[in-house]
Amino acid sequence: MEIDTRENEIMCTIIKDGLNERLDITGTHSTNIFKIINDLRIKYRILHGREVRFRAWEKVLVVTTCRDYKSLMDKLQKLVLKEKCIFSKCCHDCPTLRDYLQEAILGTLHGSLKNLVEQRLHNHPHDSHVDYGEFLINTVIEISIDLSPINSDHIEKSCKHCKTVFHSSINCRRKPNKEFRSISTNFTKYNHSRGALNNNASNLVQKRESPKN
Repeated sequence: MEIDTRENEIMCTIIKDGLNERLDITGTHSTNIFKIINDLRIKYRILHGREVRFRAWEKVLVVTTCRDYKSLMDKLQKLVLKEKCIFSKCCHDCPTLRDYLQEAILGTLHGSLKNLVEQRLHNHPHDSHVDYGEFLINTVIEISIDLSPINSDHIEKSCKHCKTVFHSSINCRRKPNKEFRSISTNFTKYNHSRGALNNNASNLVQKRESPKN
């Protein structure tokens, strides 16, 4: 695209203001808007490689007790936007952006939601006039609202492990392994009790064998 000098200047100013005049992160102080945007994209790809983006998706887990649909939509939209921005340069082994986004978004859903969303996607084909990422997000939000509990007073307001409102503590992926702790605790108690019994038995034997005065 070709833009006039004044428009170029305005766009450069907008970006510089948005970055709080820290254009050094792009390694350039260019006054060419296209060079600035290109440098920003390169820097973004470096900072947000595949592993970083995968971890960002994994941090989101949505269950039927999700309360804040606006925050959920905002979070998913940002993640989708990241993928759209750098997909062609970072995901050569992915067949299409469409398939990648569907797999990523479905991966954020607990089984109680995932199966229903997959069923809805199967029964309601995508309208080609609607962006596919937007279509997926809207489907997730619609299903979440449909399954939301009638009485939300007894629903945990936020997960105590990661502070999200998308799921409860019982479903959190960051929840400590309570089963392991339980086993460890029982194992300790068992050995402690066993040791106490052995000590009592030894003391009893010693008393029986000791000569009477």
